[in-house]
Amino acid sequence: EEVLKKTVKIIYNTLKQSGKKIAANGANVYAALAADCIFETPLKSTESDLFDIDVPFYQIVFKGKKEITSEAVNAGEIIDKKVLQALETGSSMLYTICNNYNSTMTYSPFKGIYGSQYSDNKDVILKYANQYKDIYADISGQTIADHEFITKDVRVTTYSNGVKIYVNYSNTEYETADGIIAAMGCLEVK
Repeated sequence: EEVLKKTVKIIYNTLKQSGKKIAANGANVYAALAADCIFETPLKSTESDLFDIDVPFYQIVFKGKKEITSEAVNAGEIIDKKVLQALETGSSMLYTICNNYNSTMTYSPFKGIYGSQYSDNKDVILKYANQYKDIYADISGQTIADHEFITKDVRVTTYSNGVKIYVNYSNTEYETADGIIAAMGCLEVK
């Protein structure tokens, strides 16, 4: 194991010295620290520990310091929930996409492959990119200053520039002092 760690360190240092950027996918802490971009930062815990709530740990630590993406928003779960998770944490939205879909992918053990056909996702990607481009512009390069659970389903993330992003995971709207958050929606406050 020590030989492996030393080898990885040599590879990382060689890449950095040559001006290359390092991306890590689903990175553990060591790889995340060394990476310039972290793909698929976890949006929740594995739920194998006894915690009352999930906090966006990776995003709190790395947002504004490294490029981070969400888990693939089109992989498995309700897409609107994954989009809200990306907005809550300031993570860029990641999609799993393939061009030539093969029906055998339906039975793949890899989560989310079955929903990866580009032609099925193109309009959704454009919709969310256009819908949330202003929010992403406002929080680009900002660190997370505070993250709060207002209720189990309503959360607010405050960024270093003072922008607040409220998300509401419930099926009913929620009123805050800053305004009303639509059901399964978000609210930006500048």
